[in-house]
Amino acid sequence: MSSTSPALAGFAADARRSLVAGSLRTTANTNIVHMFGKLLALKEDALPYEMDPHTLRTIGIHNFDGQYTCPTFTAHPKVDPVSGEVITCALLMFLCSV
Repeated sequence: MSSTSPALAGFAADARRSLVAGSLRTTANTNIVHMFGKLLALKEDALPYEMDPHTLRTIGIHNFDGQYTCPTFTAHPKVDPVSGEVITCALLMFLCSV
């Protein structure tokens, strides 16, 4: 973890809805936030999309320079006002056969 960026903490939305046959399906249409100098479009069951803040052009999927390894991210992250850490909440569900 870089000492120049706040830490990310979280616990893993259902990735099955976004990860189908190895491809990402998301509209990232729930929330827009400005974090770590990036403009991010968010949805509960996928990683954020980074956008150009001047043109709103989609730059691509953003995983916080590899610091965030979960395939999903919350649409409503919170920032700890003291530490600057971003707190995320997501849920991963897997089908199991018995």
